[in-house]
Parts: sequence; structure tokens; C-alpha cells
Amino acid sequence: MVYGMERYKLGDICNERYYMLPKSLFENSEFDGLSLTSKVAYAVLKDRLELSLKNGWHEDNGDVFFLFKQEELADVIGISARTVVTCIKELKKFGLIDVKRQGLKKPNKLYINKLPIFQFKKCKNFTSENEEVALQEMKDLHANDTDKSDTD
Repeated sequence: MVYGMERYKLGDICNERYYMLPKSLFENSEFDGLSLTSKVAYAVLKDRLELSLKNGWHEDNGDVFFLFKQEELADVIGISARTVVTCIKELKKFGLIDVKRQGLKKPNKLYINKLPIFQFKKCKNFTSENEEVALQEMKDLHANDTDKSDTD
């Protein structure tokens, strides 16, 4: 163990906050070309939806948007403004966000899109007609992932 590092105690776990990084960004072949930085950016942007709800930022049709300056995103992730521009372009290209310009000196409205339901790379039998088989395959896949007790 590295000197100065503490182990988690019972009361510590609830005091941490996390960004949710969807597994489908890694397991869905639709996102094979999406960079890791853009995947993290998606998680950070998705986290901002809670703030949008608190602020009442939504369209009349119910679409939730958020205002997030590129400089803020760069600071949160620890990347350059130029890299943020690249991430935004990638996220738009992969259909993960929509951007609506508001005009001069106003931040763009960003809309995050839901991830599509997809076929796992490892689950070959997923079809709407064969959901039970697919669900069993996913359970088996998950069981295999969590049964790994070898910690070498």
C-alpha cells in the first residue's frame, strides 16, 4: 500500500459523488469510434441534467436542456478548450447530443440524447421476439464478470 493512502471505512462510501459512465458507450459497436474523452464528457454533461431540473430548464414540449459553457466543461474534465470542441463535435456526430445556438454572447443550449437500446457485442441472440434468451445471456454474462475472484 502506498504510504498515506487510507482504506475506505463504513461511513466514507456515502460521502462520495460519482459521474455515471454508461457501459453501453463501451459495449455498443455504434460507439466504437467515440474517444474516451468524449465518453467522459457525455457522463459529465448527463450529470448536469439534475441542475437543469432544479432550474426549470426545459422546453414547452418537455425537452430538458442545459447551459454549460465549453470553458466549464474543459475545467471539469481537465482538458483544453480545443479538445472540448472536438468532444462536442464527436458527441453530435454519434447522435449523443444536440446543440442549439442562442446568439451572440449567449451560451448554447445543449440537449443530451438517450442512449439507444442495443445488442451487446457478446449477446448474439438479442431480438424483440427472443427477449427471454437475450436476458438470460445478459445475466450469464454479468455472472461471469462478477465471479472473477482472482486478484493477481
